Amino acid sequence: MTDKPEETSAARVFAPISDIRAALTFLTRLPVGGPHRAVSACAWAFPIAGLAVGLAGGAVFWLAGWAGLSPWIAAFLTLFTTAIVTGALHEDGLADAADGLGAGGTVERKLEIMRDSRIGGYGALALMLATGLKAAAIAAFPSGLPGAAAIVAIHILSRAVLPGVMAWLRPASASGVAASVGRPAWAGALIAILLGAVGPLFLIGPCAAAVAVAAALGMAALGGLVLLRSLGGYNGDTIGLLEQLTEIAIMLALLIAAASFDIFIQSGALSWPTL
Repeated sequence: MTDKPEETSAARVFAPISDIRAALTFLTRLPVGGPHRAVSACAWAFPIAGLAVGLAGGAVFWLAGWAGLSPWIAAFLTLFTTAIVTGALHEDGLADAADGLGAGGTVERKLEIMRDSRIGGYGALALMLATGLKAAAIAAFPSGLPGAAAIVAIHILSRAVLPGVMAWLRPASASGVAASVGRPAWAGALIAILLGAVGPLFLIGPCAAAVAVAAALGMAALGGLVLLRSLGGYNGDTIGLLEQLTEIAIMLALLIAAASFDIFIQSGALSWPTL
């Protein structure tokens, strides 16, 4: 996540439309334009950016199933679509953070490795494992609209927990994207969590939503503690790492809940026929 342009105008005036456009600009490659807003102001809208990413991925998942493609092909097409929408922003952060944290050494050395655009062994392995796990999980989701709804819910939640971690920790370095864009306020972080919880409730039903929210919060807490111990804070790459790990945690939690506790993706407030 180190190649995003720095943002300006850190004013914390509440401007919902501008905040949503800024969140989309920061987390996706969607051409929404508009004035720049600091992350400290627009972080509450991160789940809305996740909604946009999830809708694109979920639509491709549904279309692939409707066209008769195998679950594995549908899964990889879904991952390809979400990577295009985000510019592989979080995957890039995952690889860089894995290289830096895996190498060990001092905090300065870890951050130096993360700033290196070249991918190392830890980063390559992390990308392969993360992509494989996500593809296998998506291939196991129910077909049609229920599976598509789960994909949307996962992308909403995986972005919703990021402002809380950023509000809790401090930037690990005085330079870079994390230091330049500002830390979200706790009020914005709480709004993001609430939005992140409401979306899955409507999309996948209360029981599955509770499992997904618990998995997201658990991964955010665990990831935050690891970053605090390893770096004393966060940077753009580790936020990408956390987003990817949260996606995986939610996917696995939903599959475990269905297999072991008969907690399935249901209708929520909407009705999702199996198509």
